Amino acid sequence: MTLICTPSGDGPFTFSWSGSNLNNLNSANPVFTPSSGGVFTFSCTVTNSTGCQTSCSIDICVIDVRVSGRNTKVKLGHASLRETQTMRILLS
Repeated sequence: MTLICTPSGDGPFTFSWSGSNLNNLNSANPVFTPSSGGVFTFSCTVTNSTGCQTSCSIDICVIDVRVSGRNTKVKLGHASLRETQTMRILLS
């Protein structure tokens, strides 16, 4: 699952993510790869070229629906799997 942090305002921007199982903590769009079920909290802090910062967080619930004895993938649940959840940050 790709987490997307989309700031608006004057860039360029730097990104700092916190949370587990992310492939890159300094990317605007890190990839979350869960290996087990649980609730995972992610925070993104964005800094613009003048040093202004803002942050936002999101909780993602992962339900492990693997069949015992099989090495299949975990599933990410949401009310509608067709909808995209986007974190948006405004710097002014």
